Amino acid sequence: MVDVALTWNDYGADIELTADDLRQGNDITTAILTSLFSDLRATDEQLPQGEQDHRGWWSDFTGTFGSLLWLLEREKTTEGTAEKARQFCLDALNWLISEAIASSIEIETKLAKPFGLMISIKVSRGLNKKYDYAWQNISNFDYTFNKTTVRIDFD
Repeated sequence: MVDVALTWNDYGADIELTADDLRQGNDITTAILTSLFSDLRATDEQLPQGEQDHRGWWSDFTGTFGSLLWLLEREKTTEGTAEKARQFCLDALNWLISEAIASSIEIETKLAKPFGLMISIKVSRGLNKKYDYAWQNISNFDYTFNKTTVRIDFD
């Protein structure tokens, strides 16, 4: 089974159509991007002072899908912010290792002046044979949207 292709823009992603069908995409890239850029529900302790919107995805009954990257939208651009982003990415993508889709995930985050973030991800293939189809014809991904650059390299 192949996932649908997503086109990323400054406001999120749209499903792509080709003729009368959905265009097929890179499953693992889609899984990574939706994990990173879907809002994980924040706890009261995680919310910035004065915020009351916990966000999250309405269908995430377990409270484990997505990332807390959205909490960084109003943070100052410091090295500490880049490190928080790295940890949020690791937390959001840990399920790939738990499911043995990936054997390792390396993440590097850097600030892109004046207000952006660069996220570099290296994913090494896991041992779970169930997802062999997802690794066929896989290609690296490089895109910038909403002041964030994401680079995904597959090993």
